[in-house]
Amino acid sequence: KTYYRLRSGWWVEAATTKMAGLDRVADEAMRIQAGGGVTRTDGLDELIAFSEFWGEEIPRLRERWEGRRASRKREA
Repeated sequence: KTYYRLRSGWWVEAATTKMAGLDRVADEAMRIQAGGGVTRTDGLDELIAFSEFWGEEIPRLRERWEGRRASRKREA
């Protein structure tokens, strides 16, 4: 048998850390765009827009999750 012990909320932190990686990639995309010399930027534009979207949505989703999690604990 294998037993696992998971600290409550660890995966929220893990997902947030992963999203920070996307921010770094988007920052690099913006640097490349600003440097010029790129003839087609639609892929970079989409990457930057996606990163900005998730940057706005993740805090909202996390807040909603925390509310749901608190409700589940009260019901238990």
